[in-house]
Amino acid sequence: MGAGDWKTGSAFAPMPMEAEKMNPATLSNTFEPSELAFLKRFFDDLCTERGLAGGSLAANDLAAQIIQLYQQGVRDEKDLQIRLDSAMLAKN
Repeated sequence: MGAGDWKTGSAFAPMPMEAEKMNPATLSNTFEPSELAFLKRFFDDLCTERGLAGGSLAANDLAAQIIQLYQQGVRDEKDLQIRLDSAMLAKN
């Protein structure tokens, strides 16, 4: 039996990984143009609000936190803001 002979539902078919069972939108490492526009605007607004320079370490950390939350399924702007504010307060 070759690699192309695997059939879905057969006893020999590979089982889907747990990650494959989750919402594919939260697992994707790619973003739609509308998502990128939202994330950029949100990031830019937060940088302005917090007085962060675009290329600073703090701005890079903020960007990473935003992407991580977004990939975890936090898509609402207010929810993102609340979680990021909580994370910032926990650091201080």
